[in-house]
Amino acid sequence: MRALSALALLVAVAGCGGSASPSCPAAPLPSGTPNPNADPGLADTFPESVAGQPLEVATFCVTELDELGGIETSDEMLDALGVSLDDLTIAAVPPAIGTAGGTFSIGAYRFAGASEDEIRDTFFRLMEDGLTELGLDAGIEEVTIGGKDAHRALGLVYYFADDTMYSVQSGDEAKVEEILEALP
Repeated sequence: MRALSALALLVAVAGCGGSASPSCPAAPLPSGTPNPNADPGLADTFPESVAGQPLEVATFCVTELDELGGIETSDEMLDALGVSLDDLTIAAVPPAIGTAGGTFSIGAYRFAGASEDEIRDTFFRLMEDGLTELGLDAGIEEVTIGGKDAHRALGLVYYFADDTMYSVQSGDEAKVEEILEALP
């Protein structure tokens, strides 16, 4: 098994909106490294900038990263959603260090074919189950940020839209609000 919980999926990449996912795996680059533009539609759901800083979004087919050992995924989550690794693309903006007000990071997981409600419910159920086994409480809190219904847990803000789960982290609440306001 690739991992025991959905939490491993999130932690492995640090940090999904949209329509149908591209066919995965995407064509690797000639160097044999994963294609960082595997899902341009997912990248387009990200804000163009945060705090005046332009964002560079990389998207990957999880099948490529899985083959390279660069990500762990939760078979239990994929099975519960009725999707496979071929249906999962991720996007990330590396932590932006040195911006006004501190750092931030944004990640997204697109589960092509799954619904927003299924992703949210399954993710939080698996997170709670995994943390309960460790004797910890996820402390999941429903919040409204940037006009969006979201959740806080484990120091991250999670937002779900269509077939995508977004995670946002920043010590600057204004950045979190700006990011969520710009998401679909």
